[in-house]
Amino acid sequence: APLPRAICQADGPYTYASGIFANGSSYSWSIIGGTQVSTVRNTITVSWNPVTVPTIGKIVVTETSNPAGGICRGVSDTLRVLINPSPRPNLAIVSPVRVCQTNGPVTFALPGGFVGSTYVFELNGTALTGTGTSRTLSTLPAPGTYALTVRETSAAGCVGPLYTTPFTVSPTPVAPVISGSAFVCNTATPQPYAIVNPTPGATFQWTVTGG
Repeated sequence: APLPRAICQADGPYTYASGIFANGSSYSWSIIGGTQVSTVRNTITVSWNPVTVPTIGKIVVTETSNPAGGICRGVSDTLRVLINPSPRPNLAIVSPVRVCQTNGPVTFALPGGFVGSTYVFELNGTALTGTGTSRTLSTLPAPGTYALTVRETSAAGCVGPLYTTPFTVSPTPVAPVISGSAFVCNTATPQPYAIVNPTPGATFQWTVTGG
């Protein structure tokens, strides 16, 4: 028997044809492992059912003609299709949402994929080096918000969906500079102190010794 045609399940629907269309003929299809989406003359479009392991699907077509004096029916060979499972569309990236720039290293992961799959991790379009289901950044990039994307490709070459999540690197605060009087004569008078050029949105915790 000929080798089955290999396809990736999620890349369909797939269209198949029964030879050359013959005027006056009709075509009846039988599908095992999938569902008919549409049919036009001697072609059929099939959506193969999701599978978890490589699975053989089959298509059989019968051509019927109506010449003068009777009905003629033909019998086709069975088309065997190897349905390879496509990477799952319901995985989730495991990643911190926000980190300080000096708080590396940081690890990103996409658990739950197929055994033998390969993965491409990208940060704003730049590939992260490494293998397996995770990548580790030892040195964080400049402050800003980045798009982290991951795509899985199975051992059979089936490409999964593109997963994406935002990843924000926040600047680590520098040592603050305090402004205010460094010499006080009248300790009964309250003295104001402030941070010079504070970072917008930052909060400060004060500790006073001797007052």
